Amino acid sequence: MNTNFLITKDFDRLSLHDSGVEKFYKEGENTIIEFDWSFLKNYSENGIDEGIVLGKTIMKVKGYKNEKFRLDYSGTANFKNKKPEYIIYNQNLFNLWDVIMENSTDENNNSFKISGFYEDNIFCWIDWTFEFESIEISWKNHVLHKDWLNGHLVIEK
Repeated sequence: MNTNFLITKDFDRLSLHDSGVEKFYKEGENTIIEFDWSFLKNYSENGIDEGIVLGKTIMKVKGYKNEKFRLDYSGTANFKNKKPEYIIYNQNLFNLWDVIMENSTDENNNSFKISGFYEDNIFCWIDWTFEFESIEISWKNHVLHKDWLNGHLVIEK
């Protein structure tokens, strides 16, 4: 994969809010997750100390393990007393995942969590957690957040 930009640490500065998973697949011993876009609070590795909006964002996960998908119905109309349940990954899962709301990383324990809205006959929350050995986040194009707010778009080349 030919990319121009990369981060390998401090993932708490990455926001996937309002993005979606475009692809999820294995490539050799790595797991690849492609997001339609993301936001990075800074890219200090490249001298950018302000926020940037990234185009298509590739997460390359080495040592992907202990994957869990948990549905949480709290706050859901007519299902607020339904207990959370775990589901097994299937190819349709990301089609039912409406939008990512938040993500977090515990780099001390090498765990990553992505949460959002999920709809499979009813709306609920979904939490996707997994552990990793290492992660690389890469992208080809970005714009400064202040420019994005003024209408500049990330152009994919």
